[in-house]
Amino acid sequence: TKLTFGEYSHPKPLDNWKNPSAPGDLILGIMISIDKQYDPLVDKPIAIYNVRMKRVLALLYAIEMVNRNKKLLPNITLGYDMRNYCHNTRIAMVESFNFVKSFSYSCCDQKLYQDHNGLINPKNGTQKYNKLVAVIGSERSKDSIAVATLLGDYNIPVISYFSSSHVLSDKIRFKTFFRTIPSDINQAKALINLAEIFIDELHRQNVTDRTIVGCDAWISDKFLRTETVRNLNNILGLTFTSNYVDDFENYLNSINLCHENHFLWLQEFQEWRNLKNPNSTNCKLPINPHERVNSPIIDESSASRIIDAVYAAAYALHKLLNCTDQYCPYTDIRYFPRTQLIQMLRNVTFPRLNADPYQFDSNGDGIVNYYIANMQKDLKTGQYLLRKVGSVDRNLQISINETELKWINNQDNSVSKNAPISRCSEDCLPGTYRHYIESNSCCWNCVPCPKNYFSNNTNSPLCHACRLGYRSNHNRSNCNKVNITNFGLNDPLVIFSSALLFLGIFLTLIIWVTMCCYQHTPIVKASNFPLTNCLLLGLSCIYIVPAVILLPKSVTRCKVVFAVLSLSLIFTLVIMTARAHLLYRLFISKPIRRDRTKLIGTNKGYMVITLGVMTVAIILLIFLMEIDPMSVERYVSPANVAYAYCQSKNRIGIFVFWFFFIVINLLCLYYAFKIRKIPSNFNEARYIFFASILMCLLLIVVMSANLAEHGPYETGIQVIGITAAALTTSLCIFAPKVYVIYYNIE
Repeated sequence: TKLTFGEYSHPKPLDNWKNPSAPGDLILGIMISIDKQYDPLVDKPIAIYNVRMKRVLALLYAIEMVNRNKKLLPNITLGYDMRNYCHNTRIAMVESFNFVKSFSYSCCDQKLYQDHNGLINPKNGTQKYNKLVAVIGSERSKDSIAVATLLGDYNIPVISYFSSSHVLSDKIRFKTFFRTIPSDINQAKALINLAEIFIDELHRQNVTDRTIVGCDAWISDKFLRTETVRNLNNILGLTFTSNYVDDFENYLNSINLCHENHFLWLQEFQEWRNLKNPNSTNCKLPINPHERVNSPIIDESSASRIIDAVYAAAYALHKLLNCTDQYCPYTDIRYFPRTQLIQMLRNVTFPRLNADPYQFDSNGDGIVNYYIANMQKDLKTGQYLLRKVGSVDRNLQISINETELKWINNQDNSVSKNAPISRCSEDCLPGTYRHYIESNSCCWNCVPCPKNYFSNNTNSPLCHACRLGYRSNHNRSNCNKVNITNFGLNDPLVIFSSALLFLGIFLTLIIWVTMCCYQHTPIVKASNFPLTNCLLLGLSCIYIVPAVILLPKSVTRCKVVFAVLSLSLIFTLVIMTARAHLLYRLFISKPIRRDRTKLIGTNKGYMVITLGVMTVAIILLIFLMEIDPMSVERYVSPANVAYAYCQSKNRIGIFVFWFFFIVINLLCLYYAFKIRKIPSNFNEARYIFFASILMCLLLIVVMSANLAEHGPYETGIQVIGITAAALTTSLCIFAPKVYVIYYNIE
């Protein structure tokens, strides 16, 4: 059955031409918004032919193609009822309610009830069954939200071809809403509002020669084609895919506006055109020659998506009514199951014109697919057209054909394939950031990042602070790890520590030389010259440790410090304990049998014991350094200065040797306490006691610093504490003897 446009059941006064319709077995409601222009000659607004009128014709074309297809709804004719809601949400709501009311009951002033399955139960009056099966439209998302909310209560499907708000994907609120475009999950409405404000600001500031990237609703806005923004030549953005359908373009070319029976709104347009030029014989629509399926120019009317919406409804009805290629057996419209039609729409699959098969997703949304559009000026006609220069597939993979990109130079109106460069500002290289000029927000200065800040991207809006332990490189484009800071010769800590160390070594050498020169004197003999030499040797070895600590850290030096300090301290304490035990045996303990004195209490015996203790210490040291090896770690101070320090994973060796040291030191203190009352001529017990106490206290401070602090403070405490421990031990034990030798020789 061929659909004849303009067939209408009411008289034809101009007031009734606002809502064109056509009869049918089933009716598609159409929510459309067309542009009208007031003409003083006829004193009324006239429908003009533009993108929106082309959308109307796409709807009529799709309905006619369905009715011509003998295999699709073969014995059923689709009609339509078209409502122009004039871009007004309130009018859209009114017209939506009229869809339900006009097809539900024919008598005025009578109450009726329509259940949610579409059945009509009148009370008093004549019954007229509802033939409305679905509504195509509306365009704007906010209008579709209102329409879908109302019609959803009646289980009437709404299929939009232009509403992209992600809110409409909510199937709880909009259970009957479908659309042939993907959902805009990136908050399209906010972007559109922002873009509109941005364009106004560009025009106010008279900004030219700029490249602007916009969203789909913004880039297709007719405001961009006006003279106020035509100097913004270079516009790039995303738009929904819309293929030209050759058969539809041929259909537009075949329309004869001089025919009496053409579409009502086109009749208005033709009458208005004849008034402008009474002698005109032009009966064709103003079609651009580039509108073909293989043209890179994008069809901004979205005709293919509109056709998809009509075909989706038709194929869903075909399946719902159990139609074959020849006949549809389901003809009782009184019991039309709209709820089942919604389910059919969710699962419908149909062949598209000049494209792949189509199917809605689980939310009733269209397939994710975009074109990348470049607004290009036709230098012959002066028109601004959207040209396809790339695409975004359903996996959001971007493909751009750079050869199709064209950029216009405003100064000489030349077309170039090279992207324009901002004239007021150059790109800010890594190591700098953009500082926008207040008088013009499109221009900026490139400011170097401050110290310890970096930017590693071109045109960075700000600089980022380097993490603690890192420092920006010379051009501030990256952060490098802070180098280890070693002590120099001019460092105050090194100068003071070296002076103290040299003093200790110098005094120890004087004491040792004095003991050697006066070894035959009674006071040196009473001190046991062999044990004195061993004690001075142990104290001299201790001085090696501070010198190594001041050197740059390495694993080898860390091992040397730990080994020399541990062994020299133990050796020194063993000798001090032997000296105390010797006095204890001579003056305090009970006499020992002659056969036992051959080893115990002699220098040879003490040397054997010392050698045994040191052998055990060396074996234990090697074992502990194997199971808990030393390593060099980094410490970064709050001032972002890095220092190296020695560290073992579990610190087993440190705690074992400190335990070893404390046990020997307690034994030394025990013997020193026992001999405190012997004659003063032989009593060096008090000096040994004080030396042990001072050494223990100083080394506890060193140990605490090693556990709690790192950096220059740890190094300073270690060097000064170890040097002071050796120096105080030397002075406590040997200073009185040296004094006697030099000043009280008798």
